[in-house]
Amino acid sequence: MKCMKRVLIITYYWPPTGGSGVQRWLKFAKYMPSLGWQPVVLTPENPDIGLLDQSLMNDIPPEAEVIKIPISDPSKIIKNKHSQKDVHDGYSRLESTSWKMRFAKWIRGNFFIPDSRILWVKPAVSYLNSYLRNHPVDLIVSTGPPHSMHLIAERVVKRNRIKWILDLRDPMSQMITNEALLMSTFALKRYRKIESRLLHGAHKVLSTSPGMLEVIEHVDAAKFKAITNGYDAADFERFEEIRKDKLILVHAGLLSKYRIPYKLLEVLEKLIKQGGPFFENMEFHLAGIVSPLLNEALEHLPRLKSKTQYHGYLSHKNIITFYQRASLLLLSTNDDMDSSPGTIPGKLFEYMAARRPILSLGPTNSVYEPFFRRDTYSAHFSHTDYNGISSYLRQLQITIENYSIEENPYLEFERQKLTKELVDFFNHSLSQ
Repeated sequence: MKCMKRVLIITYYWPPTGGSGVQRWLKFAKYMPSLGWQPVVLTPENPDIGLLDQSLMNDIPPEAEVIKIPISDPSKIIKNKHSQKDVHDGYSRLESTSWKMRFAKWIRGNFFIPDSRILWVKPAVSYLNSYLRNHPVDLIVSTGPPHSMHLIAERVVKRNRIKWILDLRDPMSQMITNEALLMSTFALKRYRKIESRLLHGAHKVLSTSPGMLEVIEHVDAAKFKAITNGYDAADFERFEEIRKDKLILVHAGLLSKYRIPYKLLEVLEKLIKQGGPFFENMEFHLAGIVSPLLNEALEHLPRLKSKTQYHGYLSHKNIITFYQRASLLLLSTNDDMDSSPGTIPGKLFEYMAARRPILSLGPTNSVYEPFFRRDTYSAHFSHTDYNGISSYLRQLQITIENYSIEENPYLEFERQKLTKELVDFFNHSLSQ
């Protein structure tokens, strides 16, 4: 470890916090030591997260140094006022329509820019400036959202003159949640000014998608690098035979109000009604955060409602097993490309690794649509393409009768390979 270079990773999400925001840098950190880099992680001691996943602790390498300091977060007050049972990582608060929650969201959206974790900036900067005097690092990475993590890096870099890589897992001022937060024109203008300053100030800008370069307006393409999310092959060592006698449709992760697949639900209701054991005996399984709007939609679709089962939040370890239950995996993203610009859903890569057919619903011009041309079982449609979805599902029984686990066409998205690409990016950044 003495010969290792050291990278400081500033992240809000870290185990035992669960959810999708943890995966990217946890998996990078897992494989960094074997490639000559020691991860030093700064993360809150008491984050406002209801999702816990102890199984992720097993992926933290022994070489990692994890620093946790307390955070003050006004969103906790909103959470306590809203519901003691709000374990949905804030999404139930975003979808609430009560006047109290609308007012709280307006306060958050217009006075806490870029986000409510901004109160952590000052104590985190103070701690790091002291820490780095005796524990130097070669590089700093900040990853957002929450994008206030970049403000911490910005101030630390100015004081300590260390090269800084800003990582965008999602857009900044273009995030769809800004609409839910009722941001004023003035607040959005202020946010964009901060965004411009951060992107200009970072030595390099990293992102999960090459499409992000077309979204962010304030970054030089010469310093931009896309390294996608991926899957950890160590998590996918066992595959079960696919069930072929009935449709078992599985969705894992967030199904927010922006992602409800209304046309798909209508198609399924019709196919169940038309009969045949493949659809009459179907099962629809959902794990993770589900918008109440889905339940409202199912009230008008009684046959499909009777086939629907909710499993709540599952640990990452159990989600991997959950995938193997499926004969078809459902990926549902925001249908409006402007509301999810340039992004690739991280869940897609684990779906790929699960070696199951995937039905993807989202923008037809999405940056990830070409991925579904790599196998003969998966397909991508617009949310509104009733005929395309119907035709695909009608052919599905024949499709999965001929299904076999092919040679993996997604090897470049394996986490260990992606970490090698990241480390090469680190080394190149230091040399410039």
